[in-house]
Amino acid sequence: MPWKRFTDEEAVAFYRRFGQNIHYLRKQKAMSQDELAERVDCSQKYISKIELGQAKPSAVLLLKNRCSTPVLCGYAVYRRTVR
Repeated sequence: MPWKRFTDEEAVAFYRRFGQNIHYLRKQKAMSQDELAERVDCSQKYISKIELGQAKPSAVLLLKNRCSTPVLCGYAVYRRTVR
């Protein structure tokens, strides 16, 4: 049996919260999905899926995000609530 740290429900909740935080931070910086996608070298559609919690971004994409944009991935991961 493979080792799992989180249940499927916890993983879904994490990616949904992560996407909400990316959306919030992107809006705070007045960036479009296209601008963010260009900065991290991916498609606008993929950014949309991340923000909706439908995609699981790779660590490489997260590092590109952190290094190339004012949207800090650490904040996106640990921020608790989005209003």
